[in-house]
Amino acid sequence: MLKAMKALNACGVLKIDNDKAFQYPKFKLLFLLYLTICPIIYLSYMQQIREYFERVSTLSESEWQLFSSKLIRREFPKRTLLLKAGQTENYLSFVEKGIIRFFMPQEENELTFAFAFDNGFMSAYDSFLTRIASIYQLQTLTETILWSLTYRDLQ
Repeated sequence: MLKAMKALNACGVLKIDNDKAFQYPKFKLLFLLYLTICPIIYLSYMQQIREYFERVSTLSESEWQLFSSKLIRREFPKRTLLLKAGQTENYLSFVEKGIIRFFMPQEENELTFAFAFDNGFMSAYDSFLTRIASIYQLQTLTETILWSLTYRDLQ
C-alpha cells in the first residue's frame, strides 16, 4: 500500500510534503477511504465497510473500533443539496442507499459529471483535502442514507 500511496503522490494525485505522512494511521485511513470505489457486498453495512478495508489492509480491532465509532449515519430526502458550490466539503461518506449526482451549476444548463451509488464512496474529495471551496455541487436524486466521517475526526 505504501508503494501505491507514493506512486499517487509522485503523479500529483496526492499532495504529501514528506515521507513521514505515510507512517501516520490517520493518513493510512484517509488513503483507504480514497480507494473505496468498488461495490461492497457483505451482510451488514458496517461489516461491509470493514470487509472492504480488510481486502486492502488489515485493521486491528482497536483501529476498527476507533474508525467505526466516528461514522455518523445521515439520512436525506431526494433532491437535497449535500454541498453547494462555494462551500467546503466536511465529510467522506459511504452510500448505504441512494444516488448522488455531482454537477456544475450554470445559468442555462447544469453539467452533471459523476454519480455515486449504493455501497460506494462519495465526497467532494478535492475540497475535503485542500479545505478550498468546491466549484461543484452534490445532490441526492433519491432518498439517501450515508455513513459519514468528518474532516475534524480525521485530524
